[in-house]
Amino acid sequence: MRGAIVAVLLVVLAGCSGSPDLDLPPAGAIRFGTSFNPDTFAVTGSKSTFTPNDRVAMVAAFTSTVRGSVTLEATAGGMITLSQQLAFDGEAGSYAITVAVSQLTFVTGPVEVRFLDVGGNVLASGTLTVG
Repeated sequence: MRGAIVAVLLVVLAGCSGSPDLDLPPAGAIRFGTSFNPDTFAVTGSKSTFTPNDRVAMVAAFTSTVRGSVTLEATAGGMITLSQQLAFDGEAGSYAITVAVSQLTFVTGPVEVRFLDVGGNVLASGTLTVG
């Protein structure tokens, strides 16, 4: 069994665009790195290429606010290699999480990472490379 995914969630009030103190990527994007600050969501060690033994921090800014859950999905080589529902209380306009690269994919090469709403609409996406 793969290890548990540990997440830190930013809860946003309904109708608000988020705190001005947050360091988020543009709406619809994911920023990758080695870690992130849970108070500001600033990514440390920004990079897009990882080894299979690395951990990857992801900070996503959604295109809209969602309630209750999102799905983290990774696709590599035309195959979905991860589809994990991430549940939370309240509403969120962004999400930050750190996972082992081995949880995202079992192959090397480009990996598309997406956060989806319950209807399957893409809230944020980005590509990293496993080499």
